[in-house]
Amino acid sequence: MLVCSGEFALATAEVRRNAGDRDAAVAQLLVLDVAGVSFADSSFLSLLVQLRNARSLL
Repeated sequence: MLVCSGEFALATAEVRRNAGDRDAAVAQLLVLDVAGVSFADSSFLSLLVQLRNARSLL
């Protein structure tokens, strides 16, 4: 499970991408908890799409 909270904008996109790649690398099923996200721009949406495309659908 990857828990996301706070604000997500282009300025922190690379840090998030690296964390997502590292933490989710071996997971076949990735659960994202975004309930704590107060702001997200298109870079966050792009990260979600990249994480989804990195694994097959169950």
